[in-house]
Amino acid sequence: MSLLSWALLWTLAAPLAAGSVSGLCNAAAMLQESAPVASPSRDLPEIISIGPRKPGDSGIYCPTDMEYIPPGTFLMGCYPGETGCFMSLAHPVTLTRGFCMDRTEVTQRQYKKSAGFNAAFFRRCGPECPVENVSWEQAYRYCARVGKRLPTEAEWEYAARAGMWDVFWWGHEPDGAYLWYRDNSFVKYKTGCSWCGGRGTHPVATKRSNPWGLHDMCGNVSEWVVDMYDRHWYQRSPDKDPVNTEPYIVASFSYRVSRGGNWSIDDHFVFISYRSYAAQDDSSPAIGFRCARDKLAP
Repeated sequence: MSLLSWALLWTLAAPLAAGSVSGLCNAAAMLQESAPVASPSRDLPEIISIGPRKPGDSGIYCPTDMEYIPPGTFLMGCYPGETGCFMSLAHPVTLTRGFCMDRTEVTQRQYKKSAGFNAAFFRRCGPECPVENVSWEQAYRYCARVGKRLPTEAEWEYAARAGMWDVFWWGHEPDGAYLWYRDNSFVKYKTGCSWCGGRGTHPVATKRSNPWGLHDMCGNVSEWVVDMYDRHWYQRSPDKDPVNTEPYIVASFSYRVSRGGNWSIDDHFVFISYRSYAAQDDSSPAIGFRCARDKLAP
């Protein structure tokens, strides 16, 4: 994606209502979900069931840079009455197997060590800042090279919620102690772009983690997941270990899901259930990734 395209997108993102489609046939477009639907019953959280997760489990089941995520059942989708959420109704999803998730977004240092170059737009942020400006395909290949994989969309949201049921894992309102977003992402380094508004990425793990030890799940950069995009996927996805592998193609471009808010997004779109998509060979200064993997044998 050209910097001009992202400048226009960033400028228009705040005033546009979700569901507006700008340049549907443009492979560089990141599109919002369609019209909102009714909120689910507040009785639904009774079905949430989280498997055991003991201190030290991450050291047994996962590499040192990852956290163990136990199996369990959770509600995927909008929290009741969530402002700005245009996803489908919350629906129960069960993950039958525990897995490991990177504690932080993949950094510029890590990516350069594996790929041989630094793909980031915000290189001046430094080696411990998240790598961004990588396509889904580049993220997929990186995870494979280091013996990991991209998480599924369900794994990502389950890990982000960490057993909690609210707009964020800490409560109902954005809190700068936990995330980098449009309100607090101003930087001192030169971003190299006029449309960034003096904002950019920040070093990973400088904000508080969620209860399962994961940092920056709602901010800094949005994150690629393995799933293909389908606006109706939530209505027809299986309730156990869902992953969408069916191509969603517009104007010959395949689209993949990205999850979580980022440095350029305001408080209406940084919640856990925030869901966007982009062409899988596209890249953006607002999208990075983290890897997952199956748990190790004890």
